[in-house]
Amino acid sequence: MDWQNQLINVYPTTCNFFSQLSSKIFLKISPNANPLFTDEEVITIYIFGILNGLKNIKSIFDFTKNFLSEWFPQLPSYEGFLFRLNSLNSVFPELTKFLLNADKFKTTSNSAENITLVDSLPIMITKNSRVYKCITANDISAVGYCSSK
Repeated sequence: MDWQNQLINVYPTTCNFFSQLSSKIFLKISPNANPLFTDEEVITIYIFGILNGLKNIKSIFDFTKNFLSEWFPQLPSYEGFLFRLNSLNSVFPELTKFLLNADKFKTTSNSAENITLVDSLPIMITKNSRVYKCITANDISAVGYCSSK
């Protein structure tokens, strides 16, 4: 699937999700009832960036600004995009449920087990000078080095 079809498939899925979203889960607190850059576009850009292997929000925004500006002509500044994306954080658990319930994502195995996916993020417990003296969470923490952090 080329990138245009991928982007075109992500946008209606996102719009369909927002049309089914309950006001109990997500309440739009904006004085502007019809913004030029919608929440659907924000989520579409973010998901499209993730699907294309972009690792962080800044790279997703830069890619969209440089290569998809004709698809999203009302793209705000990076700060505006980041604010809108952060304000939509309560939507992502419901979006995940919606996508998992879609027929496209059903597993073909006949297993009765539920499949769970866990994403981990390293959390710094102490600074480098005290790393070997730390007794906080010894049973679940370990000393490690990640060159990309």
